Amino acid sequence: MRRFAAVLAMLLLAACGRGTLQVDTALPRADYSPSEKVRVMLPPPGKQSEEGGRSVSGRIVQVLQQTHADVQLLPTTDAGSALADARSAQAAYLIEPAITAWSQGQAPPFTADHLTVRMELVNVTSGAVVSAVTFDNTSSLFSVSDAPPQNLLDARFDEAVRTLMGIPH
Repeated sequence: MRRFAAVLAMLLLAACGRGTLQVDTALPRADYSPSEKVRVMLPPPGKQSEEGGRSVSGRIVQVLQQTHADVQLLPTTDAGSALADARSAQAAYLIEPAITAWSQGQAPPFTADHLTVRMELVNVTSGAVVSAVTFDNTSSLFSVSDAPPQNLLDARFDEAVRTLMGIPH
């Protein structure tokens, strides 16, 4: 009976997706104000598709539109161009997302999707990074359907965006 309980517990844990949020505490905290303009750039090319990068940046914009009046997506993957565009728009902050892991299990079940996104909040005036968080999420090993990694952008990702901005939960 004890062995059955241990196997059952292991299967239940493996069936759940897991996500983590890491906050870079060495950086100074940004002063949050919902009236400030925020710009979000596209992640630089990497392991993700263009659609995947747009999904990540689009989700960041969607989360911030709940608390900020002026949030816009900048259609560039170049940090220098995005910073210049944010300055010309008189934005207070630029969010620079970077997708550091993007893998899609190809044969469910017993394969997992994985996504890691690092987001940096840049003060547009100084160009300094004032906040950074890393979001990591892995789907369940027992997924019964093949879904893209952007499906891992869940409520925990929303929390990571709010944490980046210093928005109380």
